[in-house]
Amino acid sequence: MCAATQSDVGANFRFIFFLFFQLHSVTPFEPDSSREYEVSLARIPSVGFIRVHRFFRSFVLIARMRVVHGSLALRFGALFTKQRNASPPTTTPTTRGRRRRCVASTSSSETAEEFCVHVDEKNVVVGSASRRETVSTRALGRGSFAVVLKRRPDGSGDDYKASSLADMSILVTRRSALKDVWPGALDVVTSGVCQARETGGYEETMSRELEEELGSDAAAGAMVVKLFEFPYEDKYMRVWGACFEVLLRDDAELAFEDGEVATGEFQPLDELAATLASDPGDFTPIGRYVLGSYLAFKDCGAMPPASWAERHVEPTSE
Repeated sequence: MCAATQSDVGANFRFIFFLFFQLHSVTPFEPDSSREYEVSLARIPSVGFIRVHRFFRSFVLIARMRVVHGSLALRFGALFTKQRNASPPTTTPTTRGRRRRCVASTSSSETAEEFCVHVDEKNVVVGSASRRETVSTRALGRGSFAVVLKRRPDGSGDDYKASSLADMSILVTRRSALKDVWPGALDVVTSGVCQARETGGYEETMSRELEEELGSDAAAGAMVVKLFEFPYEDKYMRVWGACFEVLLRDDAELAFEDGEVATGEFQPLDELAATLASDPGDFTPIGRYVLGSYLAFKDCGAMPPASWAERHVEPTSE
C-alpha cells in the first residue's frame, strides 16, 4: 500500500474516533415538553457539530458511518484493482508459444508420414494410401529392390578385379526389429516402397533408399542399373517390383543411420548364393526371390514372369 493511501486511511479512522468522542462526551439532551424537537442553539459545540435530539443524533452518526465506510471500500477496491491489473501474467506468451510449437510438431509428423503408391494388376497407378493402411490391407503397390555389390580385393592390397560375379561381394543386412514387414530377418536386397510424392518412378525410389539406408557416402558415385520389373506376393505384401544392380565405389563407407537396418556386412556373392540354395535360413522370402531372379538374369538373360496372373506366390509356412 502506498504512503498516500495509508495517510487517507489514517485520516478516516481519526475522523471516526473524533466523531465518537464529540457525540458521546456531552450530556444527553433533555428537551422540555413544549419544545420537543427544537434545536438548542446553546448546545452547538465550537467544532461545528449540531447537537440535536438523541434520535437525530443517532441518525447523523449512522449516516456518517455509512459514508465513511463506503469511501474506504471504494478506496480499497480501487487499490486492489490497480494492483491486480498492474502486472499481467507473464506465463501467457510462453504457454501460447508452447502450444504453437506442439501444433507445428504435429503437422511435421503428419507431413512426414509415408503414402504408398497403389497400382492395379497391370501396374498402372490407381491411387495411394498410408503405409500402415497399405501393409494392413496388403494393397497392391510398387517397390524398388537393389542387389548391392562391391568388388572384392584380390589379396594384393589396392588392386580390385571385377571380371565376373564370382569376384563380387554382396551386402547382407539384418533388418530392424521395429520393421513392419519381416522384422529382424536377414536380407540380401536394399529396398523401399514407391511413395505418392515421388514422380520419378522406381528410379527415384531407389536413389532415395540408397541414401537413407546406406548413407550419403555409399550412395555417392554408385553405379545404379535397372534390370527388370516383376510381380510378387507373400503373406506381408503384394507388389510390382523393380530389380536394380548397384555397384558401390571401392572406398565407399556404409552408415545405417535411419534405423531400418540393424547391422550389415559384405559376403562373397557365390558363397552366399550356394548357402541360400541349400538352406534359406532366416532370409526374407522377397530377398531370396529377387536375388535368384537377378542371378538367372545375369547368367543367361532369363526374365521373371511379366504378368500378375503368373506372379510368384511365396508359400506360407506355419
